[in-house]
Amino acid sequence: MMKITTLLLKNYENGENNMVKDCLFASKEEKKKKIRSFLTKYGDNLPEPALLKAEALADRFVLKCDDNDDIISGVTFEKNDWYLCSPRYLATKQSERRKGWGEKVYQELFEQMKKDDDCYVITVDVTTDNIASIRLNEKIGMRKVNQFLWNPNDPSSQIDIMQFVKFIPRQEKK
Repeated sequence: MMKITTLLLKNYENGENNMVKDCLFASKEEKKKKIRSFLTKYGDNLPEPALLKAEALADRFVLKCDDNDDIISGVTFEKNDWYLCSPRYLATKQSERRKGWGEKVYQELFEQMKKDDDCYVITVDVTTDNIASIRLNEKIGMRKVNQFLWNPNDPSSQIDIMQFVKFIPRQEKK
């Protein structure tokens, strides 16, 4: 049985108390289905290939759910290369943004990556107009190392990207 951590979230808009907990799913398929639904709503218009990739990474997701077992925030990571890992698909339900849930799941994900023998270098790519993600990465100790224009030869699909890096020293591996 999976341990459930419960937190009390005060909803200041209507004065109600909502329970926020680690998510519990009846099956792996249900988890994938809920992740897909959540990212379809709150994942910044992820294309179908990205949704399929997110489903494939379902086992690595750090998720928080409300008392109705609906996901309010989540993130996962992928192993890109030798000792290189990247957080992916960080999303938070619109009504729960700016309440610290993105930071909470991100920090839990970093603890998970510290325990993974394949993660020593963490990289994150963020579009330069995503101020909230830039601030979050800076807050958790990621270091900006690069900025580049993705797809520079096609003006219709150019994206300005900021790249962050964090190293996990061997002594921090648990």
